[in-house]
Amino acid sequence: MNKGIKKRVLRYLRRRKTGATVREVIEHIYGKYEHSKYSYIYLLLSYLQAKGLVERAFEGGAYRWKVKE
Repeated sequence: MNKGIKKRVLRYLRRRKTGATVREVIEHIYGKYEHSKYSYIYLLLSYLQAKGLVERAFEGGAYRWKVKE
């Protein structure tokens, strides 16, 4: 995993108190939504969840990822 991307994702999620969807994370990191990045960011968020750093909740048809408090 790219450590720079991981840090940027965690920093972004910390600033967003309501969390973010994978799509919102992609738009923030890359400047626009790119479907080809979806699997990578989803896998990264799943990895961070397994490490206990983030959690997810199903809302409005999509998972919202948040930094675990």
